[in-house]
Amino acid sequence: MPAVQYPFIDIAVHQRVRERFSRGEALVLFSADLSRLLWANGAGAELFGHSAVYDLLDQGVGNGDITFRQLETTARQLSATGDSRSLIIRIVKGFQRVPVQANAELIGLSSGERAILFSVPVAGKALSPAASAAQMLQGLDDPDTHMAVIGADGEAIASSPGYASLGITQQTAKTLTALASSHPDRLVKRPAAVFDSLPVLCRGPEVEVSARSSYTGKQSPARPP
Repeated sequence: MPAVQYPFIDIAVHQRVRERFSRGEALVLFSADLSRLLWANGAGAELFGHSAVYDLLDQGVGNGDITFRQLETTARQLSATGDSRSLIIRIVKGFQRVPVQANAELIGLSSGERAILFSVPVAGKALSPAASAAQMLQGLDDPDTHMAVIGADGEAIASSPGYASLGITQQTAKTLTALASSHPDRLVKRPAAVFDSLPVLCRGPEVEVSARSSYTGKQSPARPP
């Protein structure tokens, strides 16, 4: 269990994470000593055998996992924030395992904690905007959390099943897009009438909006706020 809870969108907006996230790379964030799993996206969860992000966070990665052991060896070479090393791992593509170049980087978080960002470019080619948006929401299946990737004009490019029930107008979404685009951290949070907050992640011309229902009784590590 992480000593600090990191809402999903707060890590997704991190300077060293957001571009990789939007490209559809598999991303998993570990504590600097690799003893704790702090955050992952859907592709990162799949990399370690889970279809849902929160299943990976709850169950963790086994020390006997081949990919984890390779990461462990590489991570020992990282000492200063910003240090990074490449490594070759094998991932499943269809009915075979193919070699790909992964990357391990020591990054700093807003809490002051340092962490190992493990990234793997699993997409074989550049994703279309629609495919990229859908990939960003992959593996986030909490029924009490509603999310969408919003275009520059406020349109929902991709969304979770419950997002439409929020009743967020296109004009409101467009305003949030503009606010996030101009914020230094590319992240804004605004209260709404029946929801605790509307965090917004800006990744360029598009943003991701995430809302948690006010009746939600629990919050697991790395779940959106």
